[in-house]
Amino acid sequence: MSSDLRTLVLAAMLTGCVVDDAPLIDIEATAKSPVTFGPASTEPLTKEQATYRWDLVRAPDGSIAEPPVGDETAMFLPDIRGTYVVERWLSYGLAETLTHRFVLHVAGIAPGAFIRGSSQVAVGDTATLDGSESSSVEGRELQFRWRLAERPRDSVATLSVTDAPMTTFVPDMAGSYVVELATFDGELWSARVPIQVTAH
Repeated sequence: MSSDLRTLVLAAMLTGCVVDDAPLIDIEATAKSPVTFGPASTEPLTKEQATYRWDLVRAPDGSIAEPPVGDETAMFLPDIRGTYVVERWLSYGLAETLTHRFVLHVAGIAPGAFIRGSSQVAVGDTATLDGSESSSVEGRELQFRWRLAERPRDSVATLSVTDAPMTTFVPDMAGSYVVELATFDGELWSARVPIQVTAH
């Protein structure tokens, strides 16, 4: 343990005050991926007598993340994108001091698009495609974007809607039709997912 930190801890023991000159550590992370906070670069006066407390002092609106769990090191699972602030406190005797403050900048996870529908349909019948099982692992509300990417030459078939969970179209010629769906969670787009429908 450095002499400066020893002086701070001893001062806190004598005064009962919290010493808040803890280093600020920025960490990049991704939602739903565990983060491990490593040990401090300095050791307590007597390791066997020291205890640690981890506090989650800030989280994004809507987060239900639990405070970090651990002792000298701790594990934390950010559940959604945004900024989290975690503090590590060292208790030694009657004194308690803030040793580290971690600021987590958590990136989101793009949503996924998923389509249900028949791959075969008769010319003139309605093909129904359902994207309602698309999802966001962060629980974000999704917007939908459909497009008719391919159709037979001379076909004038169109999608009934392009911005709803479900869409339909009526094939007017025999051949292959490819419809694609992408979802948007307000910040991130999913990859486009295709479905091929053959009309006969």
